[in-house]
Amino acid sequence: MSLDKEIIIEAPHEETGEIKQYIITPAKPKKAPKGDWVMMFQEGARSIAKMNLKGESMRVYMILLSKLDYENWLRFRQKDIADELDMKTPNVSRAMKELVDNGIIIRGPKVSNAYAYRLDPSFAFRGKDVNISKVRKEIHHLKLIK
Repeated sequence: MSLDKEIIIEAPHEETGEIKQYIITPAKPKKAPKGDWVMMFQEGARSIAKMNLKGESMRVYMILLSKLDYENWLRFRQKDIADELDMKTPNVSRAMKELVDNGIIIRGPKVSNAYAYRLDPSFAFRGKDVNISKVRKEIHHLKLIK
């Protein structure tokens, strides 16, 4: 029997004894995702949509998702974001303030010449799913000491 072609089998129904035909199709090989990834949450996406973020804030949010490190850490210079998005640095700063004020990202400690931030995992998460509750507790703590 070949595992790469559809096959038809006949089997009696458990209760009626009637002969039923079933088609068994081969499983398609799964393609491994290439590149970096982030897990989004539907409720978080809905919340973002309802916040009516300004266009520049939405652009900054999307680029931050692309730079998200494991367990939702973000470390960058606003000038680098501005250069990448062809925006002025004060506009990136204003967008960051809007993201912080809406609780989407939380500002952490200053490391060298830039602040570290964390994305609230209610919106998206990058890391092992078993660590998400730990990250949520850490985010809650960051919000309290703010």
